[in-house]
Amino acid sequence: MVGRTLMWASGAPQDGVLPIAGVPSTITADGVSSAIPIDAITVAMASAEVGAPTGSSPSIVFYIDVLDAIGNWLQVLSLTGLTGASYTYAAIGPGSPTPYVLTNRARFRWVISGGSTWPNVQLALAGH
Repeated sequence: MVGRTLMWASGAPQDGVLPIAGVPSTITADGVSSAIPIDAITVAMASAEVGAPTGSSPSIVFYIDVLDAIGNWLQVLSLTGLTGASYTYAAIGPGSPTPYVLTNRARFRWVISGGSTWPNVQLALAGH
């Protein structure tokens, strides 16, 4: 039996896409999204897209953290760091290059450097 695909996105998601809250459209500081309920999926693809940054030697890295059974957020995925307008993506879960087990909650986390401002931020997570 094939399970259904679930999708989450920041910004203004389309029909059938669940929202990721807590993601600003412009990122100016390190931060985290709200928790994403992923208990119905085992494999996922995370992606991030950003516009042209400002600042001196700008960089941004996005991570996926999962919540463990005692309430700790554990990093399970680091997306390729970006230094300009671009996108990055990676798979996570059994059978992927990042074979960590997904728990019932995940979140995006981001870290910036270079005094940067990142416009047009879009984050997405899709899984089944």
